[in-house]
Amino acid sequence: MQTFPRCVVSLVVATLPIAALVAQRAAPAAPTFALPAGEHRLEAFVDLLGQITRQPIACDEAALAADEDTVHVARDLRLDGDAFEDVARTLLFRRGFVIVADGQARRVVPLSRPELYTQAPQQLVLEAVLARPACVAYVTTTLPCAGELAQRSVEMLRPFFSFGPKGYGLSLAAVDGGVQLTGITDQVAYAVQLLRVANGEPLQATAPLAWSTHGELAWPGGKTTLGAFAATFGKALDADLLIDHLAGASDASLDLGEAAQLAPAEWFARSTQLLRGRRCVVVPLLPQQRVFELLPMHGPRADEMAWRVRIEPCERVADTADVVPVATIYTPQHIGVGGAMGVLRAKMQGGGGMTVSTLDGVRLLLCAPRDELATAIAALQAADVE
Repeated sequence: MQTFPRCVVSLVVATLPIAALVAQRAAPAAPTFALPAGEHRLEAFVDLLGQITRQPIACDEAALAADEDTVHVARDLRLDGDAFEDVARTLLFRRGFVIVADGQARRVVPLSRPELYTQAPQQLVLEAVLARPACVAYVTTTLPCAGELAQRSVEMLRPFFSFGPKGYGLSLAAVDGGVQLTGITDQVAYAVQLLRVANGEPLQATAPLAWSTHGELAWPGGKTTLGAFAATFGKALDADLLIDHLAGASDASLDLGEAAQLAPAEWFARSTQLLRGRRCVVVPLLPQQRVFELLPMHGPRADEMAWRVRIEPCERVADTADVVPVATIYTPQHIGVGGAMGVLRAKMQGGGGMTVSTLDGVRLLLCAPRDELATAIAALQAADVE
């Protein structure tokens, strides 16, 4: 085990101690940190976390160094300590690592390591999980509900989460006072939303993306590279687009078409449409801080679209042109769940990134990039008539 040497990270304000556990944080940390633009390996993010918390994080040098993949940061990434921790934990997990507590210390452990699965999960109150789902950790929490309803909820949703990425699945259990959920933070938060809908609560739609820029923005047009476009994306929208190496090399070519003047929401939508043409999808990593990640639609990270989604009512899916992962619930009126599944079967097999599950025997949970989802809903509505 070792602690990696320091990477070049600047502190823009003053450094203050930051608590290690999300449940113990009453408010976001005030200091702002900056990770310089460039290609960064996992070691940089691990070292960054140690600097933020003033507590080095132990690592298995051979396991971490074996992952030579990088994340392309197009411009200096400036975030407070909490947001940086969320980004770093998410990126580590997506590459097969999780940070666990080891007494008073912390260490990075590969998800393939057998002893990880005997590690006691971190106990959090439900509000803490929902407040920061991107703070990836192995957690357990309880959703309050009546005993009979709790058992029915577990039986209803267990098929959704029997397997997780890299074997780290979500488990559900009926306990006194509710449903106990154990797993990775963002999956737990998503499952809580599904449980609430399954138990009769109204669908809680994800808040719209908010842009700090106003007026029309220049869409540059012409030929560029993926890395250069990510920098343009950041400058135009005051946002950050992190590029997973599987989504393409930063020097890969892009054709932006004709130059234009666009409103911020239109600029973002055109960006997502352009990248969709490369079989990639823009996923909000920290929506409030406007941090996004570019993921491939196929390969080892494709299953992340199943829970890193915006949740919207059916009637709103087609109202927006951006192509981000979206989940919605559709209730067949005349053709039943079986008939609806028949309508969608071709789309589920067509490689468009769509997943469909029955929620409670009478409703469907649909998840896909927005353009695929809008087409699927239109097909369902056309077939679902008397």
